[in-house]
Amino acid sequence: MKVGVLWFPGWTATDSDLYEMIQYLSKNGIEYYSINLKGHNTKPSDLHGISYREWLKQAEQAYLEISEKWDCIFVGGLSTGGHLALYLASKYKVSGVITIGTPLDLKTHWFIKLCSPILKYIPYQIAKQNTFPNDRIRDISLSRKGSYTSFPISSAVQVYILTKEIRKKFVNKVKQPILLIQSTTDHLLPSYNLDLFKSKLQTPAQDIKIMWVKNSYHLVNLDHSKLQVFKTIYEFIQKYSIIKKYK
Repeated sequence: MKVGVLWFPGWTATDSDLYEMIQYLSKNGIEYYSINLKGHNTKPSDLHGISYREWLKQAEQAYLEISEKWDCIFVGGLSTGGHLALYLASKYKVSGVITIGTPLDLKTHWFIKLCSPILKYIPYQIAKQNTFPNDRIRDISLSRKGSYTSFPISSAVQVYILTKEIRKKFVNKVKQPILLIQSTTDHLLPSYNLDLFKSKLQTPAQDIKIMWVKNSYHLVNLDHSKLQVFKTIYEFIQKYSIIKKYK
C-alpha cells in the first residue's frame, strides 16, 4: 500500500521550501512528489507572461503522473501552492488536502485589484519588502534557496486572479478532509481567511482540521514550530489513509 502527498511550493519560491517536511514524512512511510512551477527557480523576469492557468495545468499533469503509482493520494501546498492542491481536490480523487498559509483572500493593494486587467501585461519588477519583524524571520527568509527577492507586477496580478478564481469556482467543490495550517501572525493573510474556508468548503465540519501556529512566519513549516507542524500533517495523513494498518 503506497500513500503519498503531491506537494506544491509557493509563488516566487522553489520546492526546497518543502525539503525538511517531506523528509520527515518520508521517514514515516509517506511518499512524495513535488515540482517547481513555470517561471520559478530561474530568474524573476521569467515570471512575466506566465498565466496562472499554466500552473493549474502543471498541477494536473503532476497528478496524472503519480495517480497510477499511489493507492492513497493527498495533495498539499505552501501559500499559493495550496491553490493548486484545492484545484486538484475539486476535480480529482484525493484522500485529503493540506494547505499551509494559503489565502482565499489577500491583503492586496487596491491599485492591483482595480487595475489588474492592465497590470497583467506590465513586466516592470518590484522588490520584495526587505524589512523583517525580527532576526529569526530575516534568517529564514534569506536562507530559502532559489526564492526570488523581486517579481514582475504582472505575476503578482496572476496570483491575485488565481486566488479569486479558487475562491469563487473551486473551493466550494472540495469535499475531502482538509488540514488548514496558518500562523496567528501571518502578515499576508487577513484574519478572516480560515472563516472563508469554513463557509465555502463542502467538507463535513468534523473533517475540517485547523492548526493555528503562534507567532510564526508565513510558511510555518520553516519556522520554530516546524516539528509540530510536521507531526500534525503526519497524523492527518495517518487518520485519513489506511497507512496505520500497514505499520
